[in-house]
Amino acid sequence: MRVGLAGPALALILAACAPRGVRTKGLEPAQSTAEALQTALAPRRLALVAGVDAYDDPAFPDLKHAKHDASALAEVFESKRGGGFDQVVTLGDPTREGLLDALKTLQGAARRDDVVVVYFSGHGTRVPDAEGWRRFLLSKDSQPSDLEHTAIDLDALTTWFSTVPAARKALVIDACFNGDGKSAVRPEHRTDAPVAGSLVKRASLDAGEALLFATTPGRPSVEDDQLGHGVYTYYLLEALGWGFAEADRDGDAVVTAWEAHDHARAKTLERTNGAQVPEAALRVVGMADVVLAGEPDKRRERDRSLVYLYAGTDHALAGAELVVDGRTRGVLPGTVPLEPGRHHLALQAPGGGVLAEGYATLAEGHAYRADDLARLVDGPRFGVTVRPAFVTSPPFRRAMGVGSMGLEMGVWRRDDDPPGRNQVVAVSLGVANSPGRPGFATSRGFGWLTIEGGWQADWRRVRARATWTLSGVLIPPSYPDGRPDGVPPELLPDQAGWVFGTTGPGLQVGWVLSEVWSAHAMARPTVTALDTDGRGVRAVPWVTTGAGFDAVF
Repeated sequence: MRVGLAGPALALILAACAPRGVRTKGLEPAQSTAEALQTALAPRRLALVAGVDAYDDPAFPDLKHAKHDASALAEVFESKRGGGFDQVVTLGDPTREGLLDALKTLQGAARRDDVVVVYFSGHGTRVPDAEGWRRFLLSKDSQPSDLEHTAIDLDALTTWFSTVPAARKALVIDACFNGDGKSAVRPEHRTDAPVAGSLVKRASLDAGEALLFATTPGRPSVEDDQLGHGVYTYYLLEALGWGFAEADRDGDAVVTAWEAHDHARAKTLERTNGAQVPEAALRVVGMADVVLAGEPDKRRERDRSLVYLYAGTDHALAGAELVVDGRTRGVLPGTVPLEPGRHHLALQAPGGGVLAEGYATLAEGHAYRADDLARLVDGPRFGVTVRPAFVTSPPFRRAMGVGSMGLEMGVWRRDDDPPGRNQVVAVSLGVANSPGRPGFATSRGFGWLTIEGGWQADWRRVRARATWTLSGVLIPPSYPDGRPDGVPPELLPDQAGWVFGTTGPGLQVGWVLSEVWSAHAMARPTVTALDTDGRGVRAVPWVTTGAGFDAVF
């Protein structure tokens, strides 16, 4: 896209303007580090509105309602039951320097999770160039002889707007560029020939970005004394205020940028008998449209989680598609806003194949780097297990009773990377105490060490593991008066000690409580070969069951 000298000039001027510090006097309550960070990083709603009525150069006739457009919209944005914006900066009759300084301050303050709206009401103008027309927004001190350095190049402004870090943002322009209405054009630059094309020359928009214009090329944007506003802005205000119910087309109790524009466009066409035709360029990924007004609770419900990646083309995830619940939502690098909650997520390679796939719960207003998301959806890589366990083995009933209660603790690691993805290895150590019974062995402790390997994966909130296990068991002897000489242990099953190995399948099924905690139930029905009663070696079952918690990292 050709921006001309105005693009670099605008960028240089914006870079030169630094946000000014603000200090308050007096004492403020102290916050903990966690509270301070949470407050500092919480998503915000930021707006900059500007209206220009008075122009220094007589070549640009004054307007009547542009400042009123800006102040009325600022009032709606500041209202808790309207836009609920945390910060609204209002500029009346700004100079070019003042407007650029405010834009730079906004750019420096905006963060990825924020919502940003920039609004301008005032004159526009145009001059011919090699590619057709260059269009400018006029500040109070704009000079027709030097638009390059005294006005705002529209193409440069829309290009700059793409660099604002916020993933949800709207630029709203109530101006025109044809010489009628809210524009001033030299007589030699006026034409009755139709002007085709669009006011947006950028090839693509970011996800969640909206560019709204009060009119299209070659058509006017007019003020209406009866309405006391520019026509488009009046109906934009209507959509956010007294006409909220009509503008809220999907009935979700919020009015988004596309709903407000659609309402204002239809009403503007009707009011001007088709002379003024508003234009918009939006890229809404999922439900990522900018919410302009609504009840506070409803606005918060529409807050989005963000998945982002800004890395070079050599990054492993460069070019990957993010697929959410079966629908492609965006391509990395970039930022993709998503609805909070639990989703099935997949990162698909450009040439086919799955780089990562699984379920994850996305927190409201939280930003996830795509690398971290890939590990998250594939499931946890490392965890610690703690669970009460119950052990039983009928052949050892005289030594153990019906069963013994104990505690098992362990660690496990799961492979994220192909070809071993979903493979898991776990090691656990358990101890239990067998109850004493009259006429049999007294109470005594025993323990076991288990190694297992197999498969583990998540499906929605279910976390399942299937493994093959090998356990070593130690049951110490318990001879009240020492072991009788010459008596084989198997003839004293209630007193003898045993050391043996047992093997069999393992099954664990859990419920994911959060990204850290899950609750689970486990069963290991294993078998060994022993002579426990002097009747010969036979298969001896050894069954361990339990229920507990995993903490994952």
